[in-house]
Amino acid sequence: MNLLFLLLLLPIITKSAPTAYRTAPLTTWSDHVLNPPSKSPSTTRKNRRRPPRHSETPPSSPPSESGGVTSPFMSPSTFTSLTASSLTTPSTVDAMVASFTNLLTKGKWSSPSSGDGVSVWLGEPDKDSYGSGSPVIKGSGDVPNLKPVEVARLLMDSSRVQTYNSISLGRTDVSVTSDGLSSSNPKQQAIGTTKIVENVTAPPVGGKCTFRTMMHSRLIAPSSYVVVSRGLPLASQKSTILLGINIITPKGDGSLVESVTHVYSKGVPGVVAR
Repeated sequence: MNLLFLLLLLPIITKSAPTAYRTAPLTTWSDHVLNPPSKSPSTTRKNRRRPPRHSETPPSSPPSESGGVTSPFMSPSTFTSLTASSLTTPSTVDAMVASFTNLLTKGKWSSPSSGDGVSVWLGEPDKDSYGSGSPVIKGSGDVPNLKPVEVARLLMDSSRVQTYNSISLGRTDVSVTSDGLSSSNPKQQAIGTTKIVENVTAPPVGGKCTFRTMMHSRLIAPSSYVVVSRGLPLASQKSTILLGINIITPKGDGSLVESVTHVYSKGVPGVVAR
């Protein structure tokens, strides 16, 4: 099993083959549903000057600049200039959720291969993007007996990483910008949790690796959640999680998880990564 495939499987516990993911565009749709437009205002001069808080249709997602911070595939100069503050602003997080989701649902993927209860597809990053020598991996599988909110909270909880990631030596929260996911209020869950974490791993080959990553999770539709991640540059790191997204939806008594992961490991030829 290659390293990228192993890293893809770490966030999920699979049981059976997946079904296709079906949903509307995700980014600001949940806020529109949870805070629906008010009734048409009266025609008084005061109300004419004050437009309703929400439009009659969900607002469009923030644009994602090709090769930029919010694009699935960054230029080398963009990656090396990344900072924690540049990844944690609400507008940046919104745009990443939208562009990563678009990659998962509309990207070009190889024919799937299945085994051990998970289906896997391979894709190619943009030419000349940072880490373009490593493939992008999409996976899908079931998590039995855990509701989507429980899966999302598990993935975001640094104290529980070692319960599902056997090669992790521990993950710590460096900073927390928001923590709406821990709330039982759907409006707060739609705002979500955003934080910077540092994870130390000991994979079977290559020695210890330290990752510093932005993570964000939010409610995107009734009982459905997203978790996105984007790695930050560290001078000493051997590998970088350039992008990660998990779409978590209800399925029976558990959850269906669909993921996309792009990991770049320095010194690992693309043919080996595959």
